[in-house]
Amino acid sequence: MITYDAIVVGSGITGGWAAKELTEKGLRTLMIERGRDVVHRKDYITEHKPSWDLPLRDARLSVGTKGAEEYPIQARTGQFREANKHFFIKDTKSPYIEDKPFTWIQGDQVGGKSLIWGRQVYRWSDLDFEANLRDGHGVDWPLRYADIAPWYSYVERFIGVSGEKLGLPQLPDGEFQPPMEMNAGEKLVKTGVERAFPDRHVTIGRVAILTQPLNGRLPCHYCGPCERGCSTGSYFSTQASTLPAAQATRRLTVLPNSIVHSVIYDAGKNRVTGVRVVDTVTKQTRTISWTITSWRARAEASRACSTTTTRATGRTGSTSPASATWGTTPRAASMCVASATRAAPVARDGGAAAASAGSAWS
Repeated sequence: MITYDAIVVGSGITGGWAAKELTEKGLRTLMIERGRDVVHRKDYITEHKPSWDLPLRDARLSVGTKGAEEYPIQARTGQFREANKHFFIKDTKSPYIEDKPFTWIQGDQVGGKSLIWGRQVYRWSDLDFEANLRDGHGVDWPLRYADIAPWYSYVERFIGVSGEKLGLPQLPDGEFQPPMEMNAGEKLVKTGVERAFPDRHVTIGRVAILTQPLNGRLPCHYCGPCERGCSTGSYFSTQASTLPAAQATRRLTVLPNSIVHSVIYDAGKNRVTGVRVVDTVTKQTRTISWTITSWRARAEASRACSTTTTRATGRTGSTSPASATWGTTPRAASMCVASATRAAPVARDGGAAAASAGSAWS
């Protein structure tokens, strides 16, 4: 039986970060991933492939259309296209009962949804952390912005976030690289909004995309097809950022094509001591033990890495990384309009972002 100091289940945004932190702290760590391996750069097979070389011309694949037959759930998101559908799971591999409408967008490879997320990254403010307390719904958060602010900074310095500092309490500033320049149309909107509403601000989206070099990653060169993989590592992903950091410690082992079948519980010690893993290729089962464990919760990962909008009511709405927009350029397709009471992303093109922006202002 193989033994590790720690096991991380999943290799997406949170799984990659857990592996980085554990290995850098000296722990021999195993990362288990259900899907196939995807090697940075080499496996971005459609990154710069022109649309005329794709049978469907890189069509948006909606539910029921040609090319989406095996993806009835994944095809619900506007980001599901011919050129990147190989980064989404085939729904027959991970079926679930949908008693109520629930769209579960999933990756199926090392890196998970870090390869296809929207990259919009906003700090929560006390308006968010105190929302449940103020409106009487749910459970009050056990922490406030001041408690988590240093950790926002810790993460932002590593992942690289470009954006503009505004000094707004409801939209806290972060550790920003220079913001991407607005295009002519965006500048026109900014001028018009701020002239009509002096207490409001229009700013470019705060995104996990570099405008300056960072840790061997290059700044964005605005090629456009972010959702196909980013060979320059300009946008934050497991492959470009946390995985290289963890591998540099020589304490990480990555185990793709492996499903955790069950956990092993030692009643005498009153603790979990290992996992049983099924190889998805050979169907063989083996047992792996550890001294510590870190489980990557998909829902929490999506929540933590979501595009968050804040309303005057104090309630919070969010879109998951896989359903946030990236638009027609890697500028992340949105600006943020903020007033003294609310902040909401405004999409530059259609799809899920337009829907989320509309709901934020409703």
